[in-house]
Amino acid sequence: ARDLTNGQLIAYIARGTMIATGGYGRIYKQTTNAVICEGTGAAIALETGLCRLSNMEAVQFHPTPIVPSGILLTEGCRGDGGILRDVDGYRFMPDYEPEKKELASRDVVSRRMMEHIRKGKGVKSPYGDHLWLDISILGRAHVEKNLRDVQDICKTFNGIDPADEGPKGWAPVLPMQHYSMGGIR
Repeated sequence: ARDLTNGQLIAYIARGTMIATGGYGRIYKQTTNAVICEGTGAAIALETGLCRLSNMEAVQFHPTPIVPSGILLTEGCRGDGGILRDVDGYRFMPDYEPEKKELASRDVVSRRMMEHIRKGKGVKSPYGDHLWLDISILGRAHVEKNLRDVQDICKTFNGIDPADEGPKGWAPVLPMQHYSMGGIR
C-alpha cells in the first residue's frame, strides 16, 4: 500500500487481499460511470500473474441515462408511468413488450430500445441517435413532487423542463453501460 500523506510504500502480510478498484465502464462509448472507471485496477492485477479475472462479460446496461452527459435518470420515471417515445413521438415499448411495456427489466428495455434505433426510429443528434423519455404525461405537480431530482438534472444538463408538455419537455435517453459485475478473482 502507499501512504497518501507521504508517498511511502508499506508492505502488509495477509492471507487474502481485497482490491477495490472500481469498474471498467469507461471502456464503453456510452456509460454512466465516473471517468476513473477504466478497468486499470483489474488490468494491473492481471499483469501481476497472481490474479485471474472472472465474469468480465457480466455488464449491465441501464435504459435511461440522459444524452449526452450519461447521468442516470431514475427508474422511478418509468415506474411512475413515464413512457419511451421514438423520433415520431410514438410509444414503441408496447409493440415489443405488450404486458410490461416500459416496466420490463433493465436489460429487456435497453435491448428493445437499441433494436428500435437500429430500425431507424432513433432521434438524430450530434451525439448519435437517442430516444425520448416522456414524464410530462405524469403532470407538472407529480414531476415537481416525486421526480424533482430528474427535473433538476434535465434543467441543468439539457436546458429542458421535463414537466413541460409535449416534445419540448422530453428527455433524450440512450441505454448505456451502468454496472460492471466481473472483476478480479
